[in-house]
Amino acid sequence: MTEQPCLVVAQTLIGQEQWDEAIEHCEGALVRFRQVDDQLGQADAQLALGLAHEGNDELNEALNHYDQALTLYQEQQQPLGESDTHYERGGIFQLRGDLDGAADEFSKAIALVERVLKTLSTPQQWSIFLRQYAELYAQAIINEVRRNADEQAWSCLYPMSA
Repeated sequence: MTEQPCLVVAQTLIGQEQWDEAIEHCEGALVRFRQVDDQLGQADAQLALGLAHEGNDELNEALNHYDQALTLYQEQQQPLGESDTHYERGGIFQLRGDLDGAADEFSKAIALVERVLKTLSTPQQWSIFLRQYAELYAQAIINEVRRNADEQAWSCLYPMSA
């Protein structure tokens, strides 16, 4: 299969901020994933397309791809993919000054992360897992402080006590 390497190249280009090339590779990967009916691959490609368009300051296009990714992740029951997508949507809302919309997206992302976290059995597993989502919690806290919602910001700091 050549779908996954094409997406890896696209993700590398996103990391290098080569937006137009990344978009081209993401679209190619998306076509290939559709040809083999790989919905999880399609979701990953849609998320990557959203990231590339967001990096290219095409926020409406990015939201469109995030919406498509979210639907596919939900259909495939992939809570971490859903969480990543809500996080990215929240970032766009935050950029646009829609702090309430951002708070809603970050809250959904955190709820999904914590749902997966509850399936882990040891504090060591929790620690390793949550390190991957530190940026999500940080952005949620920043957004709540900007909204003058200090109590919600504190609840983000201590998710397991809620």
